[in-house]
Amino acid sequence: MLMLVLVVAAPALVASSALWARVLPPQLVSLPNKRYWLSPERRAASLEVLASLSLRFAAALAIFLCFVHWLVVQANSVKPPKLQEEWLFAGLAVLGALTLLWIFSLYRRFGRVP
Repeated sequence: MLMLVLVVAAPALVASSALWARVLPPQLVSLPNKRYWLSPERRAASLEVLASLSLRFAAALAIFLCFVHWLVVQANSVKPPKLQEEWLFAGLAVLGALTLLWIFSLYRRFGRVP
């Protein structure tokens, strides 16, 4: 039950962060050069990009959490239980790389003012 809650709640929290950016005042949104990107003429397009990036990261997080759950189920199917650590570390490495790519994408899009 805990894994189900985690697999649903963590990605939902990430995905909903872009929705919160739509209703929060701009001063509460953490974004590089936010005065420029959240100005009235750019706000809608900027929030669309944020929503898209947030959904992608939420999907990656959900896939990773499902993978970890699968590893735990596999570990408990043998006696004595044994987690395949190399697969866990490989999954963490992939998630870490995707996180860095996500951060790079954010800064590439919002880090500089054109």
